Amino acid sequence: MKRHASRCLFLVTFMLALPLLTPVARAQKAGASAAESEANLQEIVVTAQRREENVMTVPLSIQATTGEQLHDSGISDLTDLQFTTPGYLPTSGEGYTQIYVRGIGNNVFVGADPSVATFIDDVPRIYGSMNENLLDVERVEVLKGAQGGLYGRNATGGVVNIVTNQPNTDKFSGNAVLGYGELATFRAGAAVNVPVNDRVALELAAERDSHDPYVENFATANPYSAAMFPTGSFLGTPQQTASALNANIHPASGLNNQSFWATDDKLLVKLTDTLKITFAGDYSAKVDSNGTGNFDVNPDILQATLGYYYSLFGINAQLPPGLDKGAPGGKFTTAVGDPNTANTWDYGGSATVVWDAPGFDLTSITAYRGQSTGFIAGANAGTVPDVSFSVYNHKNFLYQELRAVSTNDGAFHWLGGATFLDNMFAGHTKSYFFGGIAPAGASAVTDTVHNWSVYAQGGYDFTPQLGLTVSGRYVHETNSALFTVPVLSGKDSSESKFLPSATLSYKVSDGNVYARYARGFKAGGVNPVAAPSFFPPGAKGSIFGPEQVDTFEVGYRQGLLDHRLQLTSSVFYNNYDGVQTLAHARPQFATTIIEAIINGGSARSWGAEATLDWRVCSPFTLGLNVGYLNAKYKTFSLKNDAVLGDFDLDGKTMLNSPTLQLSLTGNLDQPLTDQLRLVGNVVETHISDAIYQYSNIPGFLPDSVGPGYWLTNLRVGVRTRDDKYGVSVYANNLFNQAYYTYGNSAAFGNLYLWGNPRIVGGEISAKF
Repeated sequence: MKRHASRCLFLVTFMLALPLLTPVARAQKAGASAAESEANLQEIVVTAQRREENVMTVPLSIQATTGEQLHDSGISDLTDLQFTTPGYLPTSGEGYTQIYVRGIGNNVFVGADPSVATFIDDVPRIYGSMNENLLDVERVEVLKGAQGGLYGRNATGGVVNIVTNQPNTDKFSGNAVLGYGELATFRAGAAVNVPVNDRVALELAAERDSHDPYVENFATANPYSAAMFPTGSFLGTPQQTASALNANIHPASGLNNQSFWATDDKLLVKLTDTLKITFAGDYSAKVDSNGTGNFDVNPDILQATLGYYYSLFGINAQLPPGLDKGAPGGKFTTAVGDPNTANTWDYGGSATVVWDAPGFDLTSITAYRGQSTGFIAGANAGTVPDVSFSVYNHKNFLYQELRAVSTNDGAFHWLGGATFLDNMFAGHTKSYFFGGIAPAGASAVTDTVHNWSVYAQGGYDFTPQLGLTVSGRYVHETNSALFTVPVLSGKDSSESKFLPSATLSYKVSDGNVYARYARGFKAGGVNPVAAPSFFPPGAKGSIFGPEQVDTFEVGYRQGLLDHRLQLTSSVFYNNYDGVQTLAHARPQFATTIIEAIINGGSARSWGAEATLDWRVCSPFTLGLNVGYLNAKYKTFSLKNDAVLGDFDLDGKTMLNSPTLQLSLTGNLDQPLTDQLRLVGNVVETHISDAIYQYSNIPGFLPDSVGPGYWLTNLRVGVRTRDDKYGVSVYANNLFNQAYYTYGNSAAFGNLYLWGNPRIVGGEISAKF
């Protein structure tokens, strides 16, 4: 701990000292009054409550970050937000990303929607895929706590609201960035705004990201020898057996490589001065092994399981110790014999119509989205394949929202609307033994979801300072699944719910104090990965029910020292019922039921968060973000199920709920000459231990725990005074800290997925 504290102190001291090193800085000190506006913190306008507001006046827990701030902090995707956002923790792996906010989320990658809703330009992104790059972003708003009243389905833990840059008819403008670093880490992105005339404009953006494998793979292509099968097998002689098994081993030289590209384009048409329509279309492709670089920390258990599988086929396997290796080269290594891919193609289009009517704005959003994914990997990260699986899914949905928001300046303000979602999921899952020698199970399903809701919100200001806002949403959702493999079968579910919220707020100078209650709801459904025929009557894991969260929160935010300092803080309590989560199948069912979804009883989480941003002087800004979380299951146990293993987690810590999240940031923008500025950014982050999954086999297999870690990102460069051109060097994970982004616990051992190693590189940027 002392080493980490001294490292952090050195970095902050270095950043604090830089503004004092140049004559320009001393001159500015003497002329502070002329630079007073530059000494103020940037004002961020958000639309979290469906209307434009200064983030400091919004009476709920929200953290907003501009696109420029994201870039300067080295944040390029949704997972990186954890380094500057307390209470926000994603798990990323196995081809999917799931976001937890204040302990609320789920570890169900396929079959249950995320518990934290993500919106891009008011269109929901209901699939938790790893296409998480932030492209042409104006700002990102993270709303914490239940948000069902305004955001509807799946906002039990919170909302990530992403707002991209929109076309405008003002002037031609654009920006571009080009970066290259270690392990061929490449990034190129550009966006341009093109006014066609005073009524029509285009916003065009594209990005390409790639890098070589970040995880070295020590598995070999021919690990088996005839001596390991002295009596042969149904595959033939000892040598024929070894040759047949070796033929199904296809290790890559490395894992967690990246090959991603995306485009996002928009067309604005102003039909009249009060009526406009924006057409948007985007496409992204991820074709790589990013998110698959797992390793097994219990290779002895994994090898014993491998021997058991051979015995099922009557094979007398004499496997030498250490055949399964885990991570033989230490951090950022693995030994995986299966091919590993996590490919995703995501695309969609929307039309947003806005009418500025007298006294209110009317908005219509019509959107279509589709996604195809292909995931191939070993179930247990074995050096030689044991049980492997492939998952191919295609999803698409149609979304419609109609919303009206008042624009009057009176004491009463209101909004209301309705939404409709029609979602289709077609999936095929197949598992097999020893890299393809024998089938283990298969499932094919078509699942449809129909959801509609109506909502309204009203607020009244009793005085210029004191106001009350209440909202309500009625949600109805049906889910119907039809399985064609292994046998024809079907399952259905239907649910309705009313979601209220109420907020009492009091405005103070440059801020507010508030007390808030809100409810979030996520419907249940049908497990699409394992067919109902795999589950005997009465067994859990096939049909799962809804989850609900009630959030109670008190917060305070205020600007101080003439806008040089901003403080936000909150304390919260979440009551969580019907937690949707995964459970382990008993060993004899593990090859066919690779995922069982259940409701985990009840839980609660409480804690406190605070953010402090301080413009110490014109060139330098210091930031502190800290969050404390205490998240426990209240009732969470299962006994004597026909398929699933017993467990009793009453009183245990909830998954992915670190007690402490802390980040310290320093931002420098120091004039060097009349034409050049020195810019720099440092982010020092600490995330404490987190439980990824409980093994439920005490004394035999430890729980899957992600150890706490410190991480440092550093960026230093030079820009022109007009911000048109810049060059910088960066070091992400400066001290090459080993950390995990995902963990899993099963009877075969604990699996972990490495985070990124240290990457040092350079970047050039331009604005025009």
